[in-house]
Amino acid sequence: MAEMLMGSKDATGWLVVVFLLCGVAYILPAVFLRKRRNWARNLLMVVATFGIAGGVTALPGSILGLAIHVTLLALMLQGPTKTWFLGVRR
Repeated sequence: MAEMLMGSKDATGWLVVVFLLCGVAYILPAVFLRKRRNWARNLLMVVATFGIAGGVTALPGSILGLAIHVTLLALMLQGPTKTWFLGVRR
C-alpha cells in the first residue's frame, strides 16, 4: 500500500503515522462531543471540511465519504447544535 500511495516501499512508517493521525482526528472529537467541548465541535468541522475537499478530488469513487462529511458539517453548523454546545455545562 505504501508503494501505491507514496511511490516507495520505504514510506510505510510515514503511512502508518498518517493513518494514526487521521484516526485520532476523528476519535478525539467524537469522545469529547458528549462532554459539550466546543473545541471538539470546531475540530470536527475542520476534519469534515478536509474530508469534503478530499472527497471532491476523488469523485466519483468517494460519493459515500463525501456525503458523510457534508452531513457531518451540516449537523455541526445547525443552530440547535451550536446552542447545545454553548448551553449550561453539566
